[in-house]
Amino acid sequence: MKILKVREAFLTDYEVLAHFREIEERQKETARVLGSAAALGSANFRTIQYELLDYLKSSPAANYTAEEIVQLSQDLAHFDLTKAETLQIINSRPKAAVDLYNIVEEMENRMSEEDMHAILGLFGVTAEENAEMENGEGYEEGGEGYEHQDGQEGGYQEGRSQEEEYQEEHQVRYQDNEEEAKAEHDDDDDAMEE
Repeated sequence: MKILKVREAFLTDYEVLAHFREIEERQKETARVLGSAAALGSANFRTIQYELLDYLKSSPAANYTAEEIVQLSQDLAHFDLTKAETLQIINSRPKAAVDLYNIVEEMENRMSEEDMHAILGLFGVTAEENAEMENGEGYEEGGEGYEHQDGQEGGYQEGRSQEEEYQEEHQVRYQDNEEEAKAEHDDDDDAMEE
């Protein structure tokens, strides 16, 4: 197989989502007409397609329209961004300056604070909201929540650090494993004595 055109264009997540939705619709129509699940294609492709659609439907790409993508591309063209940076900004829909620092290489040298706020403004983030996020005020109290192993939801317990909780959880696991190993060792000793 010969590749005729290498990386002809970059695609946003929205464009990939739209393309795979079209493929899915064509597959459904073909399956309806032919009355066969075989018309859907290989199982491996369907698995990849399902997982990709599932991921993209929960990403910022699901909230865009084609017109918004075009407008954002035009608006971001006014800044000193590479094609890849523009694409990442559109795909990630930044909510704070820290998001832009992760995307734009050497941002402090290439972009003024006004430019940064202008980019965030394209996504509806005001300078005040950005300041709140940078100061940690935009996050829920207690840090981001997580699910405990026992299924209980919540952030970190008040007065305890993430490191303390991590150590306690792993200490309990270590003790459990140590007790199991000791019990197995005792069973082995008993078996050898008999």
